[in-house]
Amino acid sequence: MRKGSCQSLQAFHNCFGFCRVNSQFVRDTLREIYKQRAGHLVTQLVTSSYNQINLREKQLDPSDFNALRFALHYSDGIRLDLTNAIIPLEELGNVLKFLDRVLELRYAFHVVCA
Repeated sequence: MRKGSCQSLQAFHNCFGFCRVNSQFVRDTLREIYKQRAGHLVTQLVTSSYNQINLREKQLDPSDFNALRFALHYSDGIRLDLTNAIIPLEELGNVLKFLDRVLELRYAFHVVCA
């Protein structure tokens, strides 16, 4: 995402709510929000996608988990979709610490050994 894309996302959100958000879009947006430490945008993203963070079928790396932990800190009662996500083994324990913020978890993990 380019600089200013969070502002564009915020403007877009004000006009539309998302029915089903593409997992690539969610991953890229969470990374950008995390870089800018813009917690208020996490709330808007989650609200506009009907309280769901969709990371389905994504290969996730440590920077994705930093962004996800940041997002979960600003979220409560969300649905987290990690179906067929590829998760590094060292990150699996880190995400489990934040599951108390998740109302519904969808998963079928592919864990990658270090």
